[in-house]
Amino acid sequence: MSKEVHVLVQKLVDGDISPQEFDFLQDQMEADPSVRELYYDYVSLEQGLQFRLARKAQQSGLAGLAELRLRQQRKLMLKVATISSLAAAVLIAIGLSLFFIEPEGEGLQYASSPGTQFKLVHPEDAGEIPNGQMVVGSRMEVSQGVVEFQLDTGVRAVISGPADISLLSKNRLFMKSGSGWFDVPEKAHGFTVQTSEFEVVDLGTKFGIIADLAAEDQVHVFQGKVRVHALQGKKQQRELTEGNALRVYPAGDLEATGPESDYFLTQLPTELPHLHFTFEHADDLLGVESLTSQKEFSYQYQGDQADFESGRFGNALRLNGINNYLETNWPGILGDQPRTVAFWIKMPKKRISKEEKHISDTIVGWGMQRDQNEFEMNFNSKWTIHLDYSSYRRPSLNVSFGAFWYYVPDAELDDNQWHHVAVTYSGLVTEDGKPFVRVYVDGAEMRLKVKADRETVRDSAGNVAVRTLEKTPLVVGATLSSDPMQDTIQGQYLGALIDELYIIQGEIDEATVHSLMEKNRISTPPSVVGEDGQ
Repeated sequence: MSKEVHVLVQKLVDGDISPQEFDFLQDQMEADPSVRELYYDYVSLEQGLQFRLARKAQQSGLAGLAELRLRQQRKLMLKVATISSLAAAVLIAIGLSLFFIEPEGEGLQYASSPGTQFKLVHPEDAGEIPNGQMVVGSRMEVSQGVVEFQLDTGVRAVISGPADISLLSKNRLFMKSGSGWFDVPEKAHGFTVQTSEFEVVDLGTKFGIIADLAAEDQVHVFQGKVRVHALQGKKQQRELTEGNALRVYPAGDLEATGPESDYFLTQLPTELPHLHFTFEHADDLLGVESLTSQKEFSYQYQGDQADFESGRFGNALRLNGINNYLETNWPGILGDQPRTVAFWIKMPKKRISKEEKHISDTIVGWGMQRDQNEFEMNFNSKWTIHLDYSSYRRPSLNVSFGAFWYYVPDAELDDNQWHHVAVTYSGLVTEDGKPFVRVYVDGAEMRLKVKADRETVRDSAGNVAVRTLEKTPLVVGATLSSDPMQDTIQGQYLGALIDELYIIQGEIDEATVHSLMEKNRISTPPSVVGEDGQ
């Protein structure tokens, strides 16, 4: 690729490109399949952004999901239009060593927490690179888990996935997505982190950055100060000092926000971030809360007073099927991020009459339940593990994304015995474009069938589009409601015993499923490097 093209790309990033130059650059993109592929990949990702539904929006009242979509889309379209116009420029900069990337220089070393999965791609001309190292031009895509970087300059960073990071120079990172905490020593002053929306230049600090393709990027300063420069629109600049935080909007405006250290990890965890409800007693149902990007996790038991019985490990929570369930303030694992839900369940025989309207119960769920109309019903914006009832067969165990869901034909759960259930979703798709899901019952992987009585939204590659959206937070034993003013459907509650519920930010393997079932703890499998890694 010629130097002229490099210069034009840089001018596009800076917003200084003329119409004639832009036309020329477009021609180059059309002529280069690799650039075109990168561009379309980025645009496709942006067009699949999740809608953002804040809890305050529900409280203020909405006319319906259609109005909510319009409000959110107006906000997202500005960001999509702005970022898509320079998507190719950003990705060319990462993948093809744009002129401002040093062709040679020092690199970094990395380590990852147990259960982390990532793909590492090095420049073609980098030669043989030792394991555990990145060089200028290397790119790491973290699908789950946490990675720690140690640059030769002394900078230490802890990045929580999902994340996409590239080393542009020995003192500069590009973070397309992810949440990162940075500790910069005095000798590395000037260290820079660039996102799609701003660049942050260290002036002697500890700081955190959130790069979110579905919302505004943020910077939080915990010590010292940084210089923040918006890369789009007004391109506002500001120095930010200890105890302050900013978010940047697509128009280039910088707005103060509250600093939150809880959004960032400062050390590698020993396990994948997760929730673990032990259900030992009414005063403390929760055993572990190690979630990332969650300010203050809380939960509330709704309905009659919590009732406990002997469970698989210690006590278990009894849900009466009449008026009680567990509700949290956590929005759940969103988008197409990998996830695991595991629990013990014990329930009596359950059959319903043909006239019964209460035909299903959610065991665990979160996200946006869609209306059952032609416009709404084809989206995959929720995540539920639920039971469908019948008058002539045992309850059917289902894993639903919304319009698309699997059911488990061979699972028998209503025999009044304890059964362990684990459901994993990798964030990837099968060969025929369906979400890659595994279901284990009592440690055995189960056969899955697709419930395919409706169409579902697919992405540009023809794959089922999974975009779990924020609405109803994590609930246990209650059915999600499509009403924008309600989280759950009144009167539709699960009757069962539940014990040792795990919600894990990542996909676990079969050995870890057995560890949960047999020992009630997450095992520590090694990190997984993608095929492109070295």
